[in-house]
Amino acid sequence: LATGPMALPTPHLSQEDINRMQRLLYQQRPTDNADSIRVINLGEQELNTAAIYGMQTLKLTALQGVTVSLDERRGTLRGSVELPVDLSRRYLNFEATLQPEGKTLNLERLRLGYVPVPAPLLRWLEQRATEQLLHHASLAELRATWEAIQDVRVRDDQLQISYRNNKAMMDSVASHQERLLLDRIDAELV
Repeated sequence: LATGPMALPTPHLSQEDINRMQRLLYQQRPTDNADSIRVINLGEQELNTAAIYGMQTLKLTALQGVTVSLDERRGTLRGSVELPVDLSRRYLNFEATLQPEGKTLNLERLRLGYVPVPAPLLRWLEQRATEQLLHHASLAELRATWEAIQDVRVRDDQLQISYRNNKAMMDSVASHQERLLLDRIDAELV
């Protein structure tokens, strides 16, 4: 445990950040009903904005901050969780390294604080997390999006996702995105 968070506390997203992400998603919308393979490239700025947006949308208040960085072949997620204890050392810092393989991101390495997680436990955690994500009720409608992914790579400091683009899948994503944005706007107005 640490006395403070490793990552900086997560700032609120500006309207400019939200608009930039909306434009990025809008550019991916199909112009007709034909299936096609599309590629979206996300740099560290877009990935960090998406991480902040996800934290705020899912109301992950214990997660104090998160940063995403990319190198030549993998991505690293660093963050801090504030534990609900009254101690001077109440932050659990973590670092997870993800390696793209086909259409998935494999958990290559995980460190909790200063302790590396052993490979057998890492495989078990990866399997349990995948099961939870695939069966989580609030993520069920995004299953079509997950199934559309054809390939994931890290190239030139960008996460490159190839996916089968069709109108039904993009409408599902747009519907989910609009509902999340409306929920966020409603919460800010209250």
